[in-house]
Amino acid sequence: MDGMVLEENDEVRAVPYSEKITDRSIVECRITGKDDRGIYNALDLETEYTFNGHCVGDPRKIKLTDDMILKVWRD
Repeated sequence: MDGMVLEENDEVRAVPYSEKITDRSIVECRITGKDDRGIYNALDLETEYTFNGHCVGDPRKIKLTDDMILKVWRD
């Protein structure tokens, strides 16, 4: 992240479920805040849709550390 400070609603590509970075382990997430230990609260935006694009529920709440975040998008 090169020292970038993330803000609420920033969208990031991250690897929250695996230590190995592959096309299948990278997911899109939205930052929802930061806890008192410096770990980001986020929503895994890819858990709410099936492969056909149908919504199946609310996004999964996850925790992200700086080393899990690969890329940041900001509007």
